[in-house]
Amino acid sequence: MPDTTVHEHMENYMPFVRSVAWKLHRDLGIPVGLHDELVQCGFVGLLEARKRYCPDHEATFITFAARRVEGEMLDFLRRDYRSIFNAIQFDDGPAPDPVEGAVVAREVLVKLAESTRDLPYRRRKILESVITLQPIRQAAADVCVDVRKALRWRREVLADVEVQLAA
Repeated sequence: MPDTTVHEHMENYMPFVRSVAWKLHRDLGIPVGLHDELVQCGFVGLLEARKRYCPDHEATFITFAARRVEGEMLDFLRRDYRSIFNAIQFDDGPAPDPVEGAVVAREVLVKLAESTRDLPYRRRKILESVITLQPIRQAAADVCVDVRKALRWRREVLADVEVQLAA
């Protein structure tokens, strides 16, 4: 790593850290109001990576730092904004039974698949992106709709499935 001051280092990698924050907004649907906090956490990850990076690594610094920057942002969200990750449980209780979890997951996927049958093609493709873990931006582009509309469709159908599962 070339000898630069911390300030110069931060200025040089500011666009990179901001792009990682925007990527999380886009891929995970993180509220835009958290952008500044994500960027700050990204800089903490960047500083950690700067301390740990060794020029003898085969990877470039940016490749080395990318995981730490994104990881620091995700750690912040998990720690302080658990509601964003409402699909993941963060309790410290006993570990769930993997067989029971698999049965419940299969049940949810079956309900999800059943609810897609009657949907128009584009909405069905957006919902299928949930099952295939395809990024919403890519799914929206595949069916030529705005990402916001795709997110709205996904929320509506998932809410319907949740109601079906509760019944």
